Amino acid sequence: MGKDADVLVWSADPLSIYAVCEKTYVDGIPYWDLSKDAENQKAMKAESGRIIQKMIEAKSGGATVQRAGAGGGGRRPRYECETLEEDQFVVAGDDYVESAKERAALHAEQRKNNQ
Repeated sequence: MGKDADVLVWSADPLSIYAVCEKTYVDGIPYWDLSKDAENQKAMKAESGRIIQKMIEAKSGGATVQRAGAGGGGRRPRYECETLEEDQFVVAGDDYVESAKERAALHAEQRKNNQ
């Protein structure tokens, strides 16, 4: 009495591996519905097809195109543990941080030489 509950509606016993969540209610509001999800997926697929078709028509009509992934002006940098900005996390006088900076510089130089 007077308590909030989130409710899931299952197609079978929830502990069964064959059970499928059909509906989800959070704070009394329908949050997810299996039948509406199928409709949404169908609509998204149709929208995706429409956009792709429009792109194909633009390309065949002589519009300028760009390579996939070329939006940022080149390759995005690949970050690794040693390439992160250690300056933001430096504790004054920490020898480990200094050695990490040296490793990061060495790693960056090796990557530059490999490209």
